[in-house]
Amino acid sequence: MYSAPFFSVTKYHASIDAVAHRLFFLLAFLLSGHAAFSQQKQLDSLKSILKKGNIHDTTRLNTLYELIGYAPQADCFIYNKEMIRTAQKNLKQAKTRTPLQKRLLFFLAQGYYNEGVFYTEKAMSDSGMIFYRKSMEINRMIENYDDIAYTEVEISKILTNQGNYPEAMELLYKALMHFEKINDQEGMGDAYKGIGRVYNKQGNNDKSLNAFFKAYRHYEKVDQKSEMASALFSIAVIYSIMNKYRETIIYIRKSIALQNQIGELAQEREQELLNVSLGLMYSRKMQMDSAIPFFEKSIDMAKQSNNLVALGDRYLHLADAYNGKKQYKKALECCKKALSAGRENHNLEVEQSAVDGLYKIYKNTGNYKSALEMHELNIQLMDSVRHEEDKKQIIEKQFKYEYEKKALIAKANEEKKLNELKLAAKLKNTRKNQWIIVLCFAFVLLATGSCFLYNNYRQKHVIQTQKTNLLKQQLLLSQMNPHFIFNSLNAIQNFVIKQDSMQAGIYLSQFASMMRMILDFSRKDYISLESELNFLNHYMELQQLRTGHTFSYSFDIGKDLEPDLVLVPPMLTQPFLENAVEHGGFRQSKKGNILIRFYRDNDLLVGVIDDNGVGLKSPAEQKHHPEKRYESLATRITLERMETLYADRMDECRIVIENKKDSDPNASGVKVTFVIPYKEA
Repeated sequence: MYSAPFFSVTKYHASIDAVAHRLFFLLAFLLSGHAAFSQQKQLDSLKSILKKGNIHDTTRLNTLYELIGYAPQADCFIYNKEMIRTAQKNLKQAKTRTPLQKRLLFFLAQGYYNEGVFYTEKAMSDSGMIFYRKSMEINRMIENYDDIAYTEVEISKILTNQGNYPEAMELLYKALMHFEKINDQEGMGDAYKGIGRVYNKQGNNDKSLNAFFKAYRHYEKVDQKSEMASALFSIAVIYSIMNKYRETIIYIRKSIALQNQIGELAQEREQELLNVSLGLMYSRKMQMDSAIPFFEKSIDMAKQSNNLVALGDRYLHLADAYNGKKQYKKALECCKKALSAGRENHNLEVEQSAVDGLYKIYKNTGNYKSALEMHELNIQLMDSVRHEEDKKQIIEKQFKYEYEKKALIAKANEEKKLNELKLAAKLKNTRKNQWIIVLCFAFVLLATGSCFLYNNYRQKHVIQTQKTNLLKQQLLLSQMNPHFIFNSLNAIQNFVIKQDSMQAGIYLSQFASMMRMILDFSRKDYISLESELNFLNHYMELQQLRTGHTFSYSFDIGKDLEPDLVLVPPMLTQPFLENAVEHGGFRQSKKGNILIRFYRDNDLLVGVIDDNGVGLKSPAEQKHHPEKRYESLATRITLERMETLYADRMDECRIVIENKKDSDPNASGVKVTFVIPYKEA
């Protein structure tokens, strides 16, 4: 926006020369900065996680979400597309109204929001608006009102650039009320910054400055230096529009100082504005030879950054300088370029200033015919400018009316609700007296019945508690049985005798760790499947060390399971694993293999322990070896635990022990399958 009188020149304080030169070289120094090492290290770490081929999609989504915050913009676009595709793919399989679906919808909403930002930065505002609307729709589904408010701020930027100031302001105040409600200082700063932009577009510089200063103070409360620098730069822009160049330099310097603290580079717009400010200072001092290079540099930078809105204004400054040197030919050329830029961007004020400049140049050079044409055109443009100003005032008044109307309607609705509540309270008090007598009589009956029921419940609760405690003790004893402890200590002794202190230390450390886990689990009814798998891994590593790696083991987890969300009873699988290791006969036969598998079957969780050992003994052999009837003990204890934990769904629970040789004479080993209800955190 160009509001200063054409060719107006005033004196300026002499000491500004040194300040301007120092500030210009400070900016050049800042541009030689480099990216922080810690940020690059974090970026490399996230990329290494993404390169792993076997990571779960949830982990992939988390990593992509983090990468977008660190990676360069070109890479961010690629990572964001992958995040959207991964979220959409998993949403097709996820059950509705589950924590997993909510997490996937969150990532999808973030992806659409980022797409909106990418397209908006490419000046494709219509596409950006589509993705912002999609993001808001998903966030409403998952009740993520914080992100909705931030998206409203982004949409207001597009509406502001389109000249739809009332709707932009309505969204900004709506977002501001939400941010004030949750005391989000950064959000309030974003809202005020958007309000400042609207007032700036409307030419209300005082209100625009006030809004940007409020934005700065909110950012300052949360020490958001990057946004503080941005707000200071916006303040400098407004001062530049108001022709207050000393203030412009001061606030640009403050903005650069903040960016220097956080290791960011000065932006091209700041360089361009600094050059304009320096050129105007020299122009005001009538030092046109010093002013012209700065104006020319600002024009080059405006072209490079495709800042067509500012280009017309910069050509007018350069024409002003050439006119001061009486180089009318060059001044005429600059005015024509300014006029062309103003028409291209539909900027009536730049057009009017350029036509006024052409009129004065034609008049000074004696070309009165062209001067008369420019004078007539200037009158037409002045009428158009007045028409636009009237239109803006009408829109602003209409918006004010709509805003006040909505406030009055909201107030009336609140008063109506308050009256309804008062009326309901009166009716409630009237009915309350009628019910007092009935309630007193009912209280005597309830008190008598409650005493009887309480005593009965208390007796049952004591019996159930004793049964549960006994079952937990049996479980603890079955896990920490003397046979296992004896074998573990024997193994440690064997390592010590062999003077293999390293192996003894490793074994003892893992043994102690597993004992701690067992004691911790014994106090819980449920743990996550991830914790159960971690415990089983410790246990199997310990058994491998003890038996000299006579067997291998592996885990197979269904793709539709989230181990950190699924809940299972602690140490449910361990008795069957111990049975497979101890009675599989791996030391006498070929090297054994044990597969531990978990998968989901509708609303049931299925666990499988499959080994290739010698298999089950016949009933006659088991009579001669009663000490090897551990399997039936493990089954009985596990079934009792199931009865306690899943009393209402016990008909769905089962344990199946299959001797694989019975179905296939060439096969060997035992397959244990247990089924419990699927439970999610």
